[in-house]
Amino acid sequence: MRHRTAWRTLIGFEAQDDPPAGALRDIHDLMRAQGVSAGMALMSDDDPAFVAGWASVFVLEPGAATAVELRSSFDAHPAAVSSTTARTQHTPLGQAWRQRQERAVDVFSGTTRIPRTVLMTHVLWTWSVTRPEDGDTTPPWTVALASESPSPHPADAVIPLVDELALGLTLDDTGPESTPPTVQKEGQ
Repeated sequence: MRHRTAWRTLIGFEAQDDPPAGALRDIHDLMRAQGVSAGMALMSDDDPAFVAGWASVFVLEPGAATAVELRSSFDAHPAAVSSTTARTQHTPLGQAWRQRQERAVDVFSGTTRIPRTVLMTHVLWTWSVTRPEDGDTTPPWTVALASESPSPHPADAVIPLVDELALGLTLDDTGPESTPPTVQKEGQ
């Protein structure tokens, strides 16, 4: 995945073995609990200690969940306070489905532990990826890139960087017999 230096890798990719401290530790732990394949936090240009948003990549084995199931779950999220906007787009990983919505999320203060409701922008990119081999009937793998950031700001600056991540996401095998991935069309 190509990404700007403002993204701090927390899990996967070239992430450090030692978890970070503070807010990054909380995001790291949440990502671990969610089974994230790779995750990053976007640090603010104005305040390097401020997390402007985060993005998680999930690579789900065949049969775990389909891209269609993930999209339906996103649309029906109980915390949504806006309708979902959606579009398809071609990416290096193949045809993707991009969804976006605002959600009301309870966030706990570190000092008082009293929740306050904040508006967060969520974006979900999904792909169905197969590796064609003669006679292979394995269902497609589902790949998802999910992000979250406070709305409307800094989400207005974060979302283009998340879209940039999606446009740079590829699967890369290092084995000599690797077969390039293909993306399965909707409904197949």
